[in-house]
Amino acid sequence: MIYYDSAYYKGYTHIVCQDFVHQGVAFDNTFYVVLSDGCTSSPLTDIGARLLVLETCKIIDRFGWKSLEQPLFTIASNNAFDYVKRVKLTPLCLDATLFILIVNPDLEQYCIQGMGDGGFVCVQDTESFIKYINFEDNYPVYPYYLLSQMDPTFPFSNKKVMNEIDLLSLKSTKTVTDWNLEPAINEFGDLNSVKFLGIFSDGIDSFYKDQDKIEIGSIIKDLVKFKKIKSEFIKDKTLSYLDKQINQGIFHYDDFSFGGVYLDQ
Repeated sequence: MIYYDSAYYKGYTHIVCQDFVHQGVAFDNTFYVVLSDGCTSSPLTDIGARLLVLETCKIIDRFGWKSLEQPLFTIASNNAFDYVKRVKLTPLCLDATLFILIVNPDLEQYCIQGMGDGGFVCVQDTESFIKYINFEDNYPVYPYYLLSQMDPTFPFSNKKVMNEIDLLSLKSTKTVTDWNLEPAINEFGDLNSVKFLGIFSDGIDSFYKDQDKIEIGSIIKDLVKFKKIKSEFIKDKTLSYLDKQINQGIFHYDDFSFGGVYLDQ
Protein backbone atom coordinates (compact mmCIF):
# COMPACT_ATOMS: atom_id res chain seq x y z
CA MET A 1 0.00 0.00 0.00
CA ILE A 2 1.24 3.49 -0.84
CA TYR A 3 0.21 6.66 0.99
CA TYR A 4 0.98 10.21 -0.07
CA ASP A 5 0.21 13.52 1.58
CA SER A 6 1.50 17.04 2.16
CA ALA A 7 1.00 20.15 4.28
CA TYR A 8 2.12 23.78 4.32
CA TYR A 9 2.02 26.44 7.04
CA LYS A 10 2.48 30.19 7.29
CA GLY A 11 5.58 31.38 9.09
CA TYR A 12 5.25 33.20 12.40
CA THR A 13 6.44 36.51 10.89
CA HIS A 14 4.61 36.21 7.55
CA ILE A 15 1.32 37.80 6.53
CA VAL A 16 0.56 35.23 3.81
CA CYS A 17 1.97 31.76 3.18
CA GLN A 18 4.26 31.73 0.14
CA ASP A 19 4.78 27.96 0.22
CA PHE A 20 2.55 25.60 -1.74
CA VAL A 21 2.58 21.83 -2.19
CA HIS A 22 0.35 19.40 -4.06
CA GLN A 23 0.31 15.66 -4.67
CA GLY A 24 -1.35 13.13 -6.95
CA VAL A 25 -1.14 9.90 -8.96
CA ALA A 26 -0.59 9.84 -12.72
CA PHE A 27 -2.17 7.39 -15.18
CA ASP A 28 0.84 5.01 -15.08
CA ASN A 29 0.74 4.59 -11.28
CA THR A 30 3.36 7.30 -10.74
CA PHE A 31 2.89 8.97 -7.36
CA TYR A 32 4.17 12.50 -7.00
CA VAL A 33 4.55 15.42 -4.62
CA VAL A 34 5.50 18.90 -5.90
CA LEU A 35 6.53 21.75 -3.61
CA SER A 36 7.41 25.41 -4.13
CA ASP A 37 8.55 28.17 -1.78
CA GLY A 38 8.10 31.76 -2.94
CA CYS A 39 10.77 34.34 -2.18
CA THR A 40 9.75 36.56 0.74
CA SER A 41 11.24 39.73 -0.74
CA SER A 42 9.62 39.37 -4.18
CA PRO A 43 6.00 40.37 -4.89
CA LEU A 44 3.09 37.92 -5.22
CA THR A 45 5.24 34.82 -4.93
CA ASP A 46 2.41 33.00 -3.18
CA ILE A 47 0.74 33.07 -6.60
CA GLY A 48 3.96 32.20 -8.43
CA ALA A 49 4.60 29.20 -6.19
CA ARG A 50 1.13 27.84 -6.94
CA LEU A 51 1.57 28.35 -10.66
CA LEU A 52 4.89 26.48 -10.70
CA VAL A 53 3.48 23.58 -8.67
CA LEU A 54 0.26 23.23 -10.66
CA GLU A 55 2.00 23.48 -14.04
CA THR A 56 4.45 20.79 -12.94
CA CYS A 57 1.59 18.57 -11.78
CA LYS A 58 -0.10 18.95 -15.16
CA ILE A 59 3.02 17.66 -16.92
CA ILE A 60 3.38 14.67 -14.59
CA ASP A 61 -0.33 13.86 -14.90
CA ARG A 62 0.04 13.82 -18.66
CA PHE A 63 3.33 11.96 -19.07
CA GLY A 64 3.74 10.06 -15.79
CA TRP A 65 7.20 8.69 -15.13
CA LYS A 66 8.28 9.69 -18.65
CA SER A 67 7.95 13.35 -17.66
CA LEU A 68 11.48 12.88 -16.31
CA GLU A 69 12.68 12.53 -19.90
CA GLN A 70 11.71 16.16 -20.51
CA PRO A 71 13.18 19.44 -19.24
CA LEU A 72 10.53 19.51 -16.53
CA PHE A 73 11.68 22.67 -14.75
CA THR A 74 11.96 24.65 -17.97
CA ILE A 75 8.56 23.59 -19.30
CA ALA A 76 6.79 24.27 -16.01
CA SER A 77 8.48 27.66 -15.66
CA ASN A 78 7.66 28.62 -19.24
CA ASN A 79 4.00 27.63 -18.84
CA ALA A 80 3.75 29.58 -15.59
CA PHE A 81 5.42 32.58 -17.24
CA ASP A 82 2.91 32.48 -20.12
CA TYR A 83 0.08 32.74 -17.59
CA VAL A 84 1.83 35.57 -15.76
CA LYS A 85 2.11 37.52 -19.01
CA ARG A 86 -1.54 36.94 -19.90
CA VAL A 87 -2.85 38.28 -16.60
CA LYS A 88 -0.17 41.01 -16.47
CA LEU A 89 1.52 40.02 -13.24
CA THR A 90 5.13 40.87 -12.53
CA PRO A 91 7.56 38.10 -13.57
CA LEU A 92 9.14 38.47 -10.15
CA CYS A 93 6.22 36.49 -8.73
CA LEU A 94 7.99 33.41 -10.13
CA ASP A 95 10.95 33.88 -7.78
CA ALA A 96 10.21 30.54 -6.15
CA THR A 97 11.85 27.18 -5.58
CA LEU A 98 10.60 23.93 -7.08
CA PHE A 99 11.04 20.45 -5.60
CA ILE A 100 9.64 17.29 -7.17
CA LEU A 101 9.29 13.81 -5.71
CA ILE A 102 8.21 11.03 -8.09
CA VAL A 103 7.70 7.37 -7.15
CA ASN A 104 6.71 4.49 -9.43
CA PRO A 105 6.20 1.20 -7.56
CA ASP A 106 5.76 -0.78 -10.79
CA LEU A 107 9.23 0.30 -11.94
CA GLU A 108 10.50 0.14 -8.34
CA GLN A 109 12.13 3.54 -8.86
CA TYR A 110 12.02 7.00 -7.36
CA CYS A 111 13.37 10.40 -8.37
CA ILE A 112 13.81 13.60 -6.38
CA GLN A 113 14.75 16.84 -8.10
CA GLY A 114 14.97 20.35 -6.73
CA MET A 115 15.96 23.89 -7.67
CA GLY A 116 16.39 26.47 -4.94
CA ASP A 117 16.81 25.98 -1.22
CA GLY A 118 15.14 23.05 0.50
CA GLY A 119 15.78 19.35 0.77
CA PHE A 120 14.63 15.77 1.04
CA VAL A 121 14.65 12.85 3.42
CA CYS A 122 14.85 9.13 2.66
CA VAL A 123 13.94 6.63 5.39
CA GLN A 124 15.07 3.06 4.75
CA ASP A 125 15.02 -0.16 6.75
CA THR A 126 18.70 0.02 7.68
CA GLU A 127 19.70 3.66 7.21
CA SER A 128 18.22 7.09 6.62
CA PHE A 129 19.58 10.36 5.31
CA ILE A 130 18.74 13.99 4.63
CA LYS A 131 20.08 16.35 2.00
CA TYR A 132 19.50 20.03 2.46
CA ILE A 133 20.49 22.80 0.04
CA ASN A 134 20.99 26.45 0.91
CA PHE A 135 22.81 29.28 -0.81
CA GLU A 136 25.45 31.83 0.00
CA ASP A 137 24.01 35.27 0.77
CA ASN A 138 20.50 33.73 0.80
CA TYR A 139 20.32 34.09 -2.99
CA PRO A 140 18.89 30.86 -4.46
CA VAL A 141 18.82 29.86 -8.10
CA TYR A 142 15.15 29.58 -9.05
CA PRO A 143 13.81 27.49 -11.97
CA TYR A 144 12.40 30.65 -13.54
CA TYR A 145 16.01 31.67 -14.24
CA LEU A 146 16.16 28.85 -16.80
CA LEU A 147 14.17 31.10 -19.12
CA SER A 148 17.02 33.61 -19.05
CA GLN A 149 19.91 31.31 -19.96
CA MET A 150 20.51 33.20 -23.18
CA ASP A 151 20.89 36.53 -21.38
CA PRO A 152 24.52 36.90 -20.19
CA THR A 153 23.58 39.87 -18.01
CA PHE A 154 21.02 37.92 -15.98
CA PRO A 155 22.31 37.81 -12.38
CA PHE A 156 22.45 34.63 -10.35
CA SER A 157 24.67 33.19 -7.66
CA ASN A 158 27.62 31.13 -8.88
CA LYS A 159 28.08 29.26 -5.62
CA LYS A 160 26.02 26.87 -3.56
CA VAL A 161 26.38 25.40 -0.11
CA MET A 162 25.22 21.84 0.35
CA ASN A 163 24.60 20.44 3.80
CA GLU A 164 24.41 16.65 3.99
CA ILE A 165 22.93 15.57 7.31
CA ASP A 166 22.82 11.98 8.48
CA LEU A 167 19.42 11.34 10.05
CA LEU A 168 20.78 8.91 12.62
CA SER A 169 24.02 10.53 13.73
CA LEU A 170 22.80 14.08 13.00
CA LYS A 171 26.26 14.95 11.70
CA SER A 172 26.46 17.59 8.99
CA THR A 173 29.09 18.57 6.46
CA LYS A 174 29.30 21.60 4.18
CA THR A 175 30.83 21.82 0.75
CA VAL A 176 30.97 24.80 -1.59
CA THR A 177 30.90 24.01 -5.29
CA ASP A 178 30.46 25.85 -8.56
CA TRP A 179 26.84 26.37 -9.52
CA ASN A 180 24.99 26.46 -12.82
CA LEU A 181 21.38 26.44 -13.96
CA GLU A 182 20.63 22.82 -13.16
CA PRO A 183 18.73 21.13 -10.34
CA ALA A 184 20.66 21.31 -7.08
CA ILE A 185 19.15 17.92 -6.23
CA ASN A 186 18.83 15.17 -8.81
CA GLU A 187 18.52 11.82 -7.07
CA PHE A 188 17.41 8.55 -8.66
CA GLY A 189 17.12 5.33 -6.70
CA ASP A 190 15.37 2.01 -6.34
CA LEU A 191 12.60 1.47 -3.82
CA ASN A 192 14.15 -1.61 -2.24
CA SER A 193 13.97 -1.17 1.57
CA VAL A 194 12.62 2.40 1.25
CA LYS A 195 9.87 3.22 3.76
CA PHE A 196 9.38 6.95 3.28
CA LEU A 197 10.51 9.70 0.90
CA GLY A 198 9.82 13.33 1.66
CA ILE A 199 10.62 16.83 0.42
CA PHE A 200 10.58 20.03 2.48
CA SER A 201 11.09 23.77 2.09
CA ASP A 202 13.82 25.79 3.77
CA GLY A 203 11.32 26.87 6.42
CA ILE A 204 12.55 23.83 8.29
CA ASP A 205 15.66 25.90 9.04
CA SER A 206 13.65 28.63 10.79
CA PHE A 207 12.59 26.91 14.02
CA TYR A 208 13.78 28.82 17.09
CA LYS A 209 13.37 28.73 20.83
CA ASP A 210 14.23 32.28 21.87
CA GLN A 211 17.58 32.85 20.11
CA ASP A 212 18.49 29.18 19.74
CA LYS A 213 17.93 27.54 16.37
CA ILE A 214 16.57 24.00 16.36
CA GLU A 215 18.70 21.67 14.25
CA ILE A 216 17.20 20.46 10.99
CA GLY A 217 18.13 16.86 11.63
CA SER A 218 16.28 16.71 14.94
CA ILE A 219 13.15 18.24 13.37
CA ILE A 220 13.08 15.74 10.52
CA LYS A 221 13.81 12.88 12.89
CA ASP A 222 10.64 13.76 14.82
CA LEU A 223 8.51 14.44 11.74
CA VAL A 224 9.14 11.02 10.19
CA LYS A 225 8.07 9.14 13.33
CA PHE A 226 4.60 8.34 12.05
CA LYS A 227 2.40 6.63 14.64
CA LYS A 228 -0.42 5.77 12.26
CA ILE A 229 -0.37 5.80 8.49
CA LYS A 230 -3.57 6.93 6.81
CA SER A 231 -4.62 9.25 4.00
CA GLU A 232 -3.63 12.49 5.77
CA PHE A 233 -0.70 11.14 7.76
CA ILE A 234 1.57 14.14 7.07
CA LYS A 235 -1.08 16.73 7.92
CA ASP A 236 -1.81 14.90 11.18
CA LYS A 237 1.86 14.56 12.07
CA THR A 238 2.87 18.13 11.25
CA LEU A 239 -0.10 19.62 13.11
CA SER A 240 0.63 17.61 16.25
CA TYR A 241 4.35 18.40 15.97
CA LEU A 242 3.78 22.15 15.54
CA ASP A 243 1.32 22.24 18.43
CA LYS A 244 3.90 20.54 20.63
CA GLN A 245 6.61 23.00 19.56
CA ILE A 246 4.43 26.03 20.26
CA ASN A 247 3.70 24.72 23.74
CA GLN A 248 7.47 24.57 24.28
CA GLY A 249 7.98 28.10 22.99
CA ILE A 250 9.38 27.02 19.63
CA PHE A 251 8.20 28.82 16.47
CA HIS A 252 9.02 28.58 12.76
CA TYR A 253 9.50 32.09 11.47
CA ASP A 254 9.51 31.20 7.77
CA ASP A 255 6.75 29.37 5.88
CA PHE A 256 7.18 25.62 6.13
CA SER A 257 5.99 22.88 3.78
CA PHE A 258 6.48 19.13 3.82
CA GLY A 259 5.21 16.36 1.58
CA GLY A 260 5.99 12.74 0.98
CA VAL A 261 5.21 9.19 0.00
CA TYR A 262 5.06 6.29 2.45
CA LEU A 263 5.55 2.75 1.13
CA ASP A 264 4.03 0.04 3.30
CA GLN A 265 6.23 -2.79 2.06
